[in-house]
Amino acid sequence: MMNIMVKLLVFFITRPNLHHRITGLNDGLIPKEVIGRKKIGGIMYFLMWWENSHELTYVKTSDVCEQCPLLAIVYYERQFRIQELR
Repeated sequence: MMNIMVKLLVFFITRPNLHHRITGLNDGLIPKEVIGRKKIGGIMYFLMWWENSHELTYVKTSDVCEQCPLLAIVYYERQFRIQELR
């Protein structure tokens, strides 16, 4: 969990222009985990962590749910558990 927090902190401190950070799943990267969610321009995006990459990028939630639904399910289950603890 701490590793994800460090990656998020580094991402938000050093992030370039957001338009360069929105990508799809067709860039050849293998998705590892969904670590966040954000609405940009009225469209919901997941913040994705990739295998063999230090880069975090935004991917449309609809693309993730369609192409790798298990990652979306794991993310929402984790969010549900966090809500239960509050």
